[in-house]
Amino acid sequence: MSPVSEPTQSQSVTACFTVLADAEPGALPRLLGAVAKLGLTPARLVASLSEDGEELTLDLQVAGLAPGRAAIVGDTLRAMVGVRAALVGAKAPAARGPHAVRAA
Repeated sequence: MSPVSEPTQSQSVTACFTVLADAEPGALPRLLGAVAKLGLTPARLVASLSEDGEELTLDLQVAGLAPGRAAIVGDTLRAMVGVRAALVGAKAPAARGPHAVRAA
């Protein structure tokens, strides 16, 4: 993408997924493997275990994923053994205007 071109909507939107799964040793690699099989690489990934050790929460973000494809990924994750819920959302990039703050 050239510096002067505007990004398309699918390039500028980041798909966000939150997955709640049974806390078992194979859950994390199984979930990440499903994402990898779809040809996706997460831009961000956070996994945490509940205090009682019963539930694994996986938050991941994939940049530039079209809404339709994000829905398919969500359906794929929901269908996996041990997954209790899979939520799908999206976030737009930070505003870039005259009042936008840039990191130095």
